[in-house]
Amino acid sequence: MPGLGRQLLATLKDVNALLEDTNDKNRKAELEQQASKLVKQISELVEKTLNEADQEYKDAEKGLKDASKTCKEAVKGLQSVAEAIEKVADAISLVEKLIAAVG
Repeated sequence: MPGLGRQLLATLKDVNALLEDTNDKNRKAELEQQASKLVKQISELVEKTLNEADQEYKDAEKGLKDASKTCKEAVKGLQSVAEAIEKVADAISLVEKLIAAVG
């Protein structure tokens, strides 16, 4: 089972894949912002020590897994891009809470 670091990277990869597959200009802009936020969060987390037992860690990891799944489903046409963007936004918020908790 991948840890939070691997899941952050997997989610970023999935957001980038969805970005390449999306033709809507506004959705592309939203996805670009989310990809940028994820990159920044990855950088911040690398600098901090995390406790996998913390609830914030578990919540963030689950949120990222859900976001990745929704992005993959959107690429396949099984979910809408808007739903994927919402899931990624939720995951970003959970990671922000984790960063605040360990900072």
